[in-house]
Amino acid sequence: MRVRWNQLFTSKVDAEVRWDRWDFVALVLGLLAVIWVFALKLKTFYDLGYTSDLFVNEAATSRRGVCTLSP
Repeated sequence: MRVRWNQLFTSKVDAEVRWDRWDFVALVLGLLAVIWVFALKLKTFYDLGYTSDLFVNEAATSRRGVCTLSP
């Protein structure tokens, strides 16, 4: 029984469904949430690069497990 991919994902329902205003509201809210999370993550990453105490902790500058040529 071989089923082609386009037949597998094609709806068998012959109803024509149109978007109403709540579909657009949900889409806009979802896109705004994605943009907000991306901006927050980008701001956090940007602020982390300019933090003065980024390498103060010894664990952050530890070279355990790193192969170096100098002893």
